[in-house]
Amino acid sequence: MEVIDAIWRRSSTRAFRPDPVPKETVHQIFQIALRAPSWTNVQPWEFAIVSGEPLAKLKRALEERGAHQDPPAKPDIEWPTFSGPYDRRRKELGYKIYETKGIPREAQDKKLEWYLKGLRFFDAPVAVILYVDRSLNEWSILDTGHLSMLILLTAQEFGLGACPQAAPTRYPEVIRKVLGVPESKMILTSIALGYAIPDDPINNLRSARDPVESFGRWYGWDQPE
Repeated sequence: MEVIDAIWRRSSTRAFRPDPVPKETVHQIFQIALRAPSWTNVQPWEFAIVSGEPLAKLKRALEERGAHQDPPAKPDIEWPTFSGPYDRRRKELGYKIYETKGIPREAQDKKLEWYLKGLRFFDAPVAVILYVDRSLNEWSILDTGHLSMLILLTAQEFGLGACPQAAPTRYPEVIRKVLGVPESKMILTSIALGYAIPDDPINNLRSARDPVESFGRWYGWDQPE
């Protein structure tokens, strides 16, 4: 698959078949994705790749924690708040997801069910938890984002769907307890990975993108029409 084609084709998978993914396939994906660039090649990322019974245990623990919001969630990275165009884009996607799933805006019980499914990694057969050592700084977080993007793109080459997720990492204490990730590690993000259900409407949803001119300032060229 050509790189540009992979970029255009990539979208978040939120409905997965239960079929297990061979360890060899996942290993190849990561071996390729580890070509991601990093500051002076320090390669700061670490990750847990979870499947089988350990994943089932993690899903149960996260779902139970998400259903009872006491104490409040305390992610390792402060949860963001958005305003202006950032909040508009966030809400547009949320409304599209609820519409696709047939969830009315006022149906709090259905919204909770969907949230809990997200905590179960949308029932994917593989989950990836990405983290870095707390001795590192924001540059290493950025570098781990490079790795995350290559995982998402490479997965397509092997016929897999993937979804980058923040929701499970709202509860780092659960992940630490189930997987034994030490407190010295800052849990950043997660990825659901597996074989997509191609005819599920949620997998055909494409999030919108604003044009280049919404983000870029041009220097040395005339502004494009």
